[in-house]
Amino acid sequence: MRIWPGQVHQDAVQLLHMTKAQLTGISGLEMLGDLEAQARYAYAGRTDPTSGVMQQGAPWIYDNVERLASYDVTPYVSH
Repeated sequence: MRIWPGQVHQDAVQLLHMTKAQLTGISGLEMLGDLEAQARYAYAGRTDPTSGVMQQGAPWIYDNVERLASYDVTPYVSH
């Protein structure tokens, strides 16, 4: 999850520095497509093509962090 938002930012910065001709050309459209894919992965997650393991996105992280807040913490007592 850490990598995807950084890639979205990097793609956006590169798109901002492109000329109109570059934006409407193949390289601009490919960059825009990559930005969209990285943003989608950050939100929804994706399956790792090499391992087949699901890499979860932001809603999964939110749900699991919320569960951490419900843990009961008690002091350790040595016997």
